Amino acid sequence: MKGRTNLDELLRQVPAQRDKILAQLSPKQPPQPEPAPGGEGYDDGCEDEFQVDAEKLLTEYGIPRDAFLHLSKKAREHPGWPDLTFSYYSRFVALELKTGKNVPSADQKRVGAALQLCGAIWRVCWTLAEIREVLDDIKQKGGD
Repeated sequence: MKGRTNLDELLRQVPAQRDKILAQLSPKQPPQPEPAPGGEGYDDGCEDEFQVDAEKLLTEYGIPRDAFLHLSKKAREHPGWPDLTFSYYSRFVALELKTGKNVPSADQKRVGAALQLCGAIWRVCWTLAEIREVLDDIKQKGGD
């Protein structure tokens, strides 16, 4: 499409930032630690339950239901797009929700790196505590 920057082209335009972000997402290093035993982590196959609980948490943080989006896998046209997207304190936030020992796919890492290059906050979360940490950190830093 005219006027639309291809994701790969965007990544080529900023090689230093790209390399830094992609190094952080390298499969050699886990994207984030797994939840501790006995924590709030969700078992494999419970992503729908995690999604519902995450959405409830966002409303507890004052984010109206109409201000966040979860696209079903059927509705997603863009492979790797995060599970939950919203704005909080003027920051675009994209969360990839994982259960059990699941880790982000190559497409999810690629999209996450591109979103970060554009200034978004992209995180992979296995627990509600990790989502709270993201929200509390944004709130503490304040918005624009």
